[in-house]
Amino acid sequence: MKRYLIAFFLLIGCYLAFDFASCLLPLAPIRHNVLKGMEQGDMATDYPVAIIPKDQAKLDNYTDAIILNQACQSENFNMLERMLYMPRAHFSMVQTSTLWDSFHNEVTEYDFYVRYWHGSTFLMRFLLTFLTYPMIRLWLFLFSSLLLLWLALELYRKAGAFPAIALIASFTLCYGYLMQFSIQFFCALALALSASIYVCRHHQEWKKIAFALFIIGSLTAFFDLLTVPLLTIGLPMAVFVFLTNREPNPAPLGRQIGQVAGISSIWMAGYFPTWAMKWTLTTVLTPINGFDDAFNQMGFYTISKLDISRWDGVIANLNFLPYKFLICAGIFFLICALISPRISGWRNALLLFLIALTPYVWYLVLNVHSTWHFWFTHRNQIFTTFALLLAAAGMVDWQRLINLPWLGKVFRRKNGQTTE
Repeated sequence: MKRYLIAFFLLIGCYLAFDFASCLLPLAPIRHNVLKGMEQGDMATDYPVAIIPKDQAKLDNYTDAIILNQACQSENFNMLERMLYMPRAHFSMVQTSTLWDSFHNEVTEYDFYVRYWHGSTFLMRFLLTFLTYPMIRLWLFLFSSLLLLWLALELYRKAGAFPAIALIASFTLCYGYLMQFSIQFFCALALALSASIYVCRHHQEWKKIAFALFIIGSLTAFFDLLTVPLLTIGLPMAVFVFLTNREPNPAPLGRQIGQVAGISSIWMAGYFPTWAMKWTLTTVLTPINGFDDAFNQMGFYTISKLDISRWDGVIANLNFLPYKFLICAGIFFLICALISPRISGWRNALLLFLIALTPYVWYLVLNVHSTWHFWFTHRNQIFTTFALLLAAAGMVDWQRLINLPWLGKVFRRKNGQTTE
């Protein structure tokens, strides 16, 4: 416990130091690069559609414009207000045009966004000192692609080709690649991939994983704007369960359930207190009550309304699950499991199935948020798809299936030799 408390307060200190250093940066080059990026046409509308004309393929220029707007506004505020209020110019609800107006009209009205840490904005201030928004997008794409490739290679090295293929398939089918191009989506994706890589390298040491995911939970609260925070615990937990059950003598089911529940609780112990610390600092150090702002918004997103039921968020997000692909894959794995079952695979499948269900608990609780923002909250199902594929494949004894005599005859060549 002492170790976690020390880590928590060190992280809070690092966040405040990071924010302070970011606010010391000169504003002129930041504003220059933001305006230059806009003039290049990369911020034309709030919700442009990328690649295919579907809701799930939308980019979130709306929130990215807010982040860029925040990065440019600090002249009329003191250091504490810059760090805790996160002011932005207000002209209209259309954030891309508001960002443009903030450069060409006098700003007389500001909005405050106090319930988040806004780590992504402070990070962008550093990057915007040297890069335009289109250039930042390119670097985010390259960095996240390297992380994805790294994780796929780690899975391949630990368990063969299938988990690596399942990862890429899940990432592609749930439109995870679009997270690489929006500032507000990128952070959760990068943290999820980084945490999963760490789990791959230390899956036999669950206490190390617990401490690492405590830090990941805290970093998620610092950087993420309630996009897909569950991805930063769900994806590494799916990797952990899969690799743990590939060990020669895996722990009993009860102990594994306890480990998964314990690590997930430790992630929450990093996530929620870090978020609450922002409200506390705002309440104590400024006239604004951060708790009122946060609780009002949480109540707004979680209480069922006349036109939104408790299940609407689940249904809206389920509609974007690649269920046609999962049904076809399920039929294939079922046939293989009937031919060559792996009896011990049920434990792995049960744990992975429970992990796969967790996004729907989130959608039930935050039903309004999940209904309105289903076009990006559905990406929590990246790890749902990944976990289901791993669970189904784990029910098959592949070595026995490959060595079945009749299967060899099916692929026997005309010259009487079997294919390699």
